[in-house]
Amino acid sequence: MQVDFFAYSQKVNVVPEFGICDDAGKEKPAYIDYDISRQEDWGALVQSENSHDYSFIAVDNNIIIPKPDNEHQEESRCDALLHTNKTIVFIELKDKRKTKAGDAAKQLKTTIKVFKENHDIQSFENKKAYVCNKAHPHINVTSNSLCDSFLEETGVTLHVARTISHFE
Repeated sequence: MQVDFFAYSQKVNVVPEFGICDDAGKEKPAYIDYDISRQEDWGALVQSENSHDYSFIAVDNNIIIPKPDNEHQEESRCDALLHTNKTIVFIELKDKRKTKAGDAAKQLKTTIKVFKENHDIQSFENKKAYVCNKAHPHINVTSNSLCDSFLEETGVTLHVARTISHFE
């Protein structure tokens, strides 16, 4: 089954920063929030520096990605994508203190695999993935082995941080 991620793309407002939210427990897709008074509720904080070329794609609970061995079940996938002309970012949002980055990385890997099957990821100079956890925003990965194996397997750089800094 063909999956056109870009058919779900929406432009992001030109603002210095914005949030990406996912209301836990609700079967709704992730969304952009521009209200900085709710910043503590944001799953990810994106420092966009008033860039004009950010676009957002809600993935989980929005884009249907069936399992290869059972088309009646859906793959576990990441929450969202951000992209510009040069950069693509896969984002998994978490809100539990005990969430393991490795579990979130699996959802990112699945989405990246399906994205590669349907789009030319090499057309992007920068390829990144983020595990963002608002319950534990300053989480550190004590071993680079997760990030190293993720890059080796996917060709995408993994970051475990709540803040996504401006990218081109």
